[in-house]
Amino acid sequence: MFMTLSGYESTCGGIAIPYPFGMKEGCFLDERFKIQHCNSSSGDPTLTVNGTDLVVNYISVYSSKIYVNFPIVFTNCEGKDRNTVVDLEGSPFVFSPENYFFASGCDNLAMMNQNNSAIGECLSICDENRDPLIAGCSGINCCQTRIPSNLKVFNVTMKGVDGRDGSVGEKKCRHAYLSYLSYYGGDPSDMKDVDSVGVVLDWGIDRRAFESLVNTFSFEGNPYLYGNCQEGTTYGSYRRKIKAKMAGLEENCVVDLSHDSDDFISSKINQILCRIL
Repeated sequence: MFMTLSGYESTCGGIAIPYPFGMKEGCFLDERFKIQHCNSSSGDPTLTVNGTDLVVNYISVYSSKIYVNFPIVFTNCEGKDRNTVVDLEGSPFVFSPENYFFASGCDNLAMMNQNNSAIGECLSICDENRDPLIAGCSGINCCQTRIPSNLKVFNVTMKGVDGRDGSVGEKKCRHAYLSYLSYYGGDPSDMKDVDSVGVVLDWGIDRRAFESLVNTFSFEGNPYLYGNCQEGTTYGSYRRKIKAKMAGLEENCVVDLSHDSDDFISSKINQILCRIL
């Protein structure tokens, strides 16, 4: 069971919206956790991050993850060109390392960029005679690779490479995207008909908000989970030191609230101190 504030809707479009997220004024921690486009229990719950709308599929308080629909980048796909830059800087969100970077289409070199430098790339070589179910996503018609840790910006450029048949890659349909699921399972050209794919973001709360939310008693547990703050329970040391602005992605650390650089505290662990002693 998850916790919502009394008197407020707890679902939107069939999706549970737990605190610190919320839909109406007063029921979310701050504007960064506001879920929009909901009319009572209907609608598509949408999280807006720096001007980009992301439809929400699931929010986990236990693991501090939010699953969203993420736009695919297209080039030369029958007029369906799109190059959306998704910037999470300044937000409590970061791309989870569970995601992979995918490039598909014929002779497609896709590069992730940051500060005018490539930080990752994938090359998809075209072979129309290769059975996609056998080839998988290993570089023939589709390529996948892990993303850099603590990725905050998704900015992709794609360029064609000359195919082995002498064709010019620049004229061919190409696509690139992030996803925690492999959407490749057939003809890669089918991706031009897909508008978005599933991505998972890790999230945390900033240290000042955390301090304002803690209980006034020596309870332990996760304050976001209903009934999970219990008096007198001992779970050992579940304090963590959170790397600056990384939304609590480090494991086995200690929360050091006296250090000014620890800007974000994650609710990733199930038992955290409700009160900082």
